[in-house]
Amino acid sequence: MNRLPPHSIDSEEAFLGSILLDGTIAEFTTLKSSDFYSERNAYVFESCQSLKDKKVSINQITLAYELAASEHLEKCGGAAYLSHLIDSCPTSLDWKYYEAIIKRLSSKRKLIEISDQIASLGYDLDVDVDKGLSRADELLLTLREEAANTEIVTPEMRAEQALAHYIELNNKAGGIAVPTGLADVDHYLGGGGYPGELILIGGRAGIGKTTIAKTIANNIGYRGQKVLYFTCEMPNQSLTDRDIAGYLGKPIDVIRYGDYDNSDRGLFEKIIGEGIEYIAQTQVYHVDGLISTERVRQTSLQMKQRYGLSAIVVDYLGLLVDEYGRTDTQRISYISRNLKQIAIQLDVPLFSPVQLNRNLESREDKRPQLYDLRDSGSLEQDADVVLLMYRENYYKQTQDNTAEVIIAKKRQGRANIKVKIYFDEKHQRYCNLQRGF
Repeated sequence: MNRLPPHSIDSEEAFLGSILLDGTIAEFTTLKSSDFYSERNAYVFESCQSLKDKKVSINQITLAYELAASEHLEKCGGAAYLSHLIDSCPTSLDWKYYEAIIKRLSSKRKLIEISDQIASLGYDLDVDVDKGLSRADELLLTLREEAANTEIVTPEMRAEQALAHYIELNNKAGGIAVPTGLADVDHYLGGGGYPGELILIGGRAGIGKTTIAKTIANNIGYRGQKVLYFTCEMPNQSLTDRDIAGYLGKPIDVIRYGDYDNSDRGLFEKIIGEGIEYIAQTQVYHVDGLISTERVRQTSLQMKQRYGLSAIVVDYLGLLVDEYGRTDTQRISYISRNLKQIAIQLDVPLFSPVQLNRNLESREDKRPQLYDLRDSGSLEQDADVVLLMYRENYYKQTQDNTAEVIIAKKRQGRANIKVKIYFDEKHQRYCNLQRGF
């Protein structure tokens, strides 16, 4: 009985150090201050949550002020202890592992506490056996719910949530969907991409997956809604060249080459005038380089806190640098599951191009099917919407630039719909072709 309750001070300090290194972690953690064994660590965590609620950046200085305001700074060991927390954290990337250790040991301590309460019920001769067993069940059920971090939604709670949801929908001008700007596609998607949806855009290499992803991002951003665009395949400047070419109606090669007035008199003035103004006004924020799903998660949260966020584009899924499992199939499953969770957590649609298998090249009809998604099992399962790209002139030498967007999957509503749009190859963009409904 003289044993110390299960705990890990090292894990608690490493977790708090992770928050000091990356304040966005406070948004995602499911821990409570009661999960910490150390009282001073609990105080530090409470202050971190307080800063998060106030939408104040979490760092060593702001945290010290918050602790001082609650008269807990000296109890925690002063500013020196906050420096110690940072030094004790090898890397903030492992915060989930520290969190899991803290949560597991917290549940064990609570189990010990509950066992003492149940023992007291057994010793109390005035407590009826049935009432004692019922109380013991309640205590264990509460612990199970806390350990699993779940809550059973009663019919009454569900009705209240539904009422609030439909009132919000009724008051939302234009609905809650984020339009892609491709009118026919939006029509069959019920208005566009919905918050929490993972929308995959499948196509063969070179068919224009990045082009349609950028078209959608620009269409959303030009309406003043903020988009965060992660590009894994090309640098930000290459995307800017495409945007300028598309907006000014000039060939992409002319924009990339330079020496503008030699080939097109007055083009330079248009680029630094109308073109740059378009770039500045279109609310598309860019991130390039080596990108993982954790970087997508953390950067998207920072974007939402600082500027607001209406949609995310990850271009493209297969190039994310996450390492997981022994096979590429396991890695892709891990990535798609994480992207779906990010869409739900941030409550925005997440668009991501994906590669299709080469197998469709051997078929007479080259129109892609859902099973043509590379490593299709997990992608089919995680995606809420799958759009597949097809162009006849991709396979045949024709002048017809009509393209098809095949809505191969739509979790809410009818799928297997072919929508026609126009591929403007010269200016690297997709456009509305006709109202086909």
